[in-house]
Amino acid sequence: MKIYRIIYLFFIILISCDNKPINFEEYIKNHIFNNKEILENNIYQIENLNYKKIRMVYGEEGTYFSIYENPNNKNKIFDIKYWTEIIPIEIVFINSKFWVNIKTKDNRNGWVNAMYIEIFL
Repeated sequence: MKIYRIIYLFFIILISCDNKPINFEEYIKNHIFNNKEILENNIYQIENLNYKKIRMVYGEEGTYFSIYENPNNKNKIFDIKYWTEIIPIEIVFINSKFWVNIKTKDNRNGWVNAMYIEIFL
């Protein structure tokens, strides 16, 4: 019976140590702005971000995400596919939403809502 307990404990430890993704919006609130005031319309540079991977997550509306010229207007400049790895550059809080200025591996820049991004720590 002891061997089953040991195997079970080992399995639980493996599962709890798994590198699970978290929503980037939650990461912004809990890690970047932890107990700090978030001002509306202020652009914050992202520095010293400790991550393994940041990517676009699958949306309910389709497999592509619209990337905009800026968070205030709906001028779409390109689309990227879900699970595309990105680099976040800046964050802005507008109309109760976090928008992230991203950069792709092919050096395209644009803005996307933070709720469509996940981060692997």
